[in-house]
Amino acid sequence: LDAVVEILKQAEALGGSADEIARLRGEVGAIRAQAEEAAAEGESLVRERKLDASRRALERALELWPAHPKARRTLEKLVQRMEDAATLEFSAQTAHTNGDYGRALEEARRALELDPGREGARTIATEVEEVLSEIGQPTAEAEAAEKGQEWEEARGLWEQVLSKAPRDARARRGKRRAEEAIATIETLWRDAQEAAGRKEWQKVIEACWGIAQLQKGHEEADLFRQEAEEALSHAGEQVLLGRQALFEKRFRAAHSLAEEALALDPTSREAEELKAQAGIALRERLPYVVYWSCAVAGNLVWWGLFEFGVLQSLL
Repeated sequence: LDAVVEILKQAEALGGSADEIARLRGEVGAIRAQAEEAAAEGESLVRERKLDASRRALERALELWPAHPKARRTLEKLVQRMEDAATLEFSAQTAHTNGDYGRALEEARRALELDPGREGARTIATEVEEVLSEIGQPTAEAEAAEKGQEWEEARGLWEQVLSKAPRDARARRGKRRAEEAIATIETLWRDAQEAAGRKEWQKVIEACWGIAQLQKGHEEADLFRQEAEEALSHAGEQVLLGRQALFEKRFRAAHSLAEEALALDPTSREAEELKAQAGIALRERLPYVVYWSCAVAGNLVWWGLFEFGVLQSLL
């Protein structure tokens, strides 16, 4: 169109024949009409979401009339839309390859919304929908087992999912979570048993509480924790009784109660302090005990001799 318009301008400027000018004007009108028709077809095809055909029609309109403003704007938007769809298709393919089926399906569907003609995105969506239909039930069961902290069951279900969809990223993550939880529980249980052997009851309680956070209803850990709490409670009671005995200056009883508390809980600082205090009190009291024992013994001897002398005098 631009070339014909330029020729028309030259003919009019140079005083060309009326027939030639009329012919050129008719040719300009015809080209513009063809361009308008192609542009209208392109816009109609966009609404029908036939993007490839729309692009060809708009490009033909711009070939006929390069300055057509509406066709150019429409084509620019169309090209951006098609590029966005291509980007989403690539993202869907990457997610599909990595086993991220949820994201793959979402990206593929978004690509098809922008450009229904993208066969690659359509193929990905179809394949992913088939995979998800196969693994949907065991996946839901595995997630329910995780929520209930049934880690052994969850691991088995995730393995079932992976047998059908080896690349499923969600199943790989779920299996790893289950295995980590199982390993942590086993480690904490071993720590609790070892601490119990050393009568480190506070460590037993901490380990069992850690198990309870990961797995509700671990009966052995709950029982172990209760036993540890009872041992600490009993040891604490012995310490309280020992302190009362110390206050009442029953030092030997206080010392015995401290030893009983330490037998229950060897890590008890309170029992250690009580034992030390009672020991100091006993050592400080010993000289007075010896003195009065000797005094009593001396009096008994003197009295015995006195009675012996009186008896002899009577005889």
